[in-house]
Amino acid sequence: MLEKLTDDQVGLMDEVKNEYISLLEKKINEKDAIEGVKFVYKLAKLEEPKILILDSPLACQIACNLMKKDSRQQVWQQVRQQVIQQVIQQVWQQVRQQVIQQVRQQVRQQVIQQVIQQVEQQVRQQVRQQVRQQKTDYYNTSYDGIWIFSWMSLYDYFHRVGIVNNKLFDQYEKYVKSGVFSSIYFDKLAILSKNPILLLRDDKYRLHNQEGYAIEWADGYGQNYVHGVYFEEELFDKIFIKKEITGKEILKLKNTEQKAVAIQLFGYDKMIEELDAVKIDTYRVYNTYTGRESVSDLYEFDLDDIRIRFVKVQDHSTGKITVLGVPIEDGTKTVKGAIAWTFGLQENEYCLVKET
Repeated sequence: MLEKLTDDQVGLMDEVKNEYISLLEKKINEKDAIEGVKFVYKLAKLEEPKILILDSPLACQIACNLMKKDSRQQVWQQVRQQVIQQVIQQVWQQVRQQVIQQVRQQVRQQVIQQVIQQVEQQVRQQVRQQVRQQKTDYYNTSYDGIWIFSWMSLYDYFHRVGIVNNKLFDQYEKYVKSGVFSSIYFDKLAILSKNPILLLRDDKYRLHNQEGYAIEWADGYGQNYVHGVYFEEELFDKIFIKKEITGKEILKLKNTEQKAVAIQLFGYDKMIEELDAVKIDTYRVYNTYTGRESVSDLYEFDLDDIRIRFVKVQDHSTGKITVLGVPIEDGTKTVKGAIAWTFGLQENEYCLVKET
C-alpha cells in the first residue's frame, strides 16, 4: 500500500503530465492503432471489425453517413465500460486515497484542463454542429486520444512507480499513444481519425491562432479559435484577416465570447471613438499593495436608434479591462451602480475593493 510519495515520485508527475499533453501532436502509428482497436473489441467480447483510418474527425462523420448500412449499431459505451472495468479500476485498491488525490490534482486535472477542456470539448462541439448544419446524421465519437488521457495519465503514473502491473494496461496504452485522435465504434466497423497536423495554443493551452486555423488535419479540415473562442471561417476572415469589421458590427455579434475577443482586438478606445460614446461617470481606485490606480468609466451611445449604456471596468489589481453592458435605469447612472447591477446588488451594497 502506497501511503506517501518520495521526492523522485513527486518529480515524475510533471513528466507524465507533459507526455500526455504532447500526445496530441504525435503522428499516427497505424499498426499500433489497428492492433489497439482489435484489442478493445476483444475486451468487449465483440467480433473483430473492419477498420478505416481517415485524416480528420469530420471525414469520419462523412464516411459514416456514406456507409449507413454498416453504421447502425454503435458499441462505444460497451467498449468504454470494459476498458474502465478491466484496465483502469485496479489502482484504487493499492494506493491511499490521499496519494491518489495528490496525483489526481497534479496530473489528471492538468491533463483535463489543458487537453480535454481546451481541445476535445471544443472540437467535438464544432464537428457536431457542422455535421448537423449539413442535415446529415452525427455519430457518437470516442475521443480516445483525448478523453481517456485523464484516466490513463493517472493510472500510468502509478504503473511507472511500480504500484500496479496489468498486462491489459500495457496493451491499451499502446493504442492510446498510437496517434488516434478520435474513433467511431460500430458492431462490425471502426472508423478512426488521425491526430491533427497543426495544433496552436496560447500560454493557457487554449486553441489560438489569429492568422489561420488553430487546429488542422491533413485533409484540409480545420477550425479557427482565438484564445479558445471558436469563430466561423467567414467571421474569422472578416475580423482577423481582412480587419474589416466595425465597432457597431462587433456589438451586434450574438455570441458574447466572440464579442469580447473582437472588442479586445479592435481596441476599447477606438470602439468608444467610433461609436461617439459619451462618458457619463468615472470611478478611480488606488491599490496600495500594487501601487496602481485603476480607472473605470460609464458610457452611453446610440446604436440603430437604441440607447446603449456600458461600463468599462479596469481591475485595480491586474489592470485587465472588461466591458459590461447594463440597462438604462436609475440604479446604473454611476460606475459603482452599474457594476453593482452586474452582481445583482444595489450601489450602496457593493464595494469594488472587497469584490476584487
